[in-house]
Amino acid sequence: MEFIRKRYLDELLKWKDKHSIKILTGVRRCGKSTILRQFKKLLLKDKSINKSQIISFNFSEESLSTMTYHELHEAIMKASNKKHMNYVFLDEVQEVDNFEKAIISLFENEDYKFDIYITGSNSKMFSEELASLFTNRYIRIKCYPFSFKEYLEFADSTGDLQKRGRYEVFEDFLKYGSLPTIFEVWDDKKMVKTRLQSLINDSIRHDIKGRHRLIRPEEFYQVVEYSFENIGHDFSNRKTSNFLRSNNKTTTSYPAVRRYMEWLCEAVLFTKVRFFNTKGKKILITAGKYYCVDQGLRNSYSDFEIVNRGSLLENIVLNELMIRGYDVYIGKTRSGEIDFVTKKDSQYMYIQVASKLDKESTKKREYDRLLEINDYFKRLVITEEQVHFTDKSGIETINIVEWLTKE
Repeated sequence: MEFIRKRYLDELLKWKDKHSIKILTGVRRCGKSTILRQFKKLLLKDKSINKSQIISFNFSEESLSTMTYHELHEAIMKASNKKHMNYVFLDEVQEVDNFEKAIISLFENEDYKFDIYITGSNSKMFSEELASLFTNRYIRIKCYPFSFKEYLEFADSTGDLQKRGRYEVFEDFLKYGSLPTIFEVWDDKKMVKTRLQSLINDSIRHDIKGRHRLIRPEEFYQVVEYSFENIGHDFSNRKTSNFLRSNNKTTTSYPAVRRYMEWLCEAVLFTKVRFFNTKGKKILITAGKYYCVDQGLRNSYSDFEIVNRGSLLENIVLNELMIRGYDVYIGKTRSGEIDFVTKKDSQYMYIQVASKLDKESTKKREYDRLLEINDYFKRLVITEEQVHFTDKSGIETINIVEWLTKE
């Protein structure tokens, strides 16, 4: 049974027939191709759209491996009709050299109407040259692994939710992540690990090695492993370089660390979150922190042993905030940090994440930082404790499972 990604289908419907190239991006195997296929099926349910109006190519198919951009353009034009809107779907289009020339030609064609949807390698799609070429011509739709709400819906469809309940299912979500690819081998956890590590290796091979000159691969993989182990920690290129030099006897320079992390973010394996001055409401040009696009990828490096539960909870909250469309930062206050500051439609929100609130020292740390904020925006503490209340200062405290399913 195929799980319907309603959030993304609704977003695509919103942009249907608008004169913009719709580009679906996201980490490998997060479901971009599935979403594209589901949207095609959705269009065909519209009685006003004929099957002949759907023009589709999947460039992961061997039969299309030698197609040139000239041939692609010619094939689309041959299948098109001047009288109707032509819906063009190009999956893994980066496999066609100079594909952008075909797409721009279709987009600017004044005799035919084209509604274009594409997926492809993130590093290729948003390289500097393509970003410039596509300026003011595209809408980017970021796709993610399953949200916890989707994860629960999937568990419900298999009967697992009824057997185990939301909190037990959350433990699997925390440990194995939610990339759709793992559910094909869910009953064999060795295969789950293999799938996740294969995804990391494929991303590095195609999205990094395929675009960048990797002179010292051993050095690069040490940075990858270090980054997975230190999600949510302050990350300094210089300190990371010094640590790797002293512990692994490498010659990793801090410019190399910076370059490697940029590549990993291009491949959407990691997200960089910058610091934000809560008083001046300004983004700070300092190092920031890195989080993983899926906690299962990180845990695959430790044989799914939960090494730092607090960091994983932060990672889950960050990814959910990004799925919900927030801009996310790390707050800097007078006395320390706020885990996340979000912004959407000129509205801010301040969030602390804590596994437990059973110690007074923990409560003081989490709440006092929020009390330093003297504006009227929402303040929130997300915890694993099964509580939900708002105190007299207006700070809401909520269980993480409840928060993840609240939207």
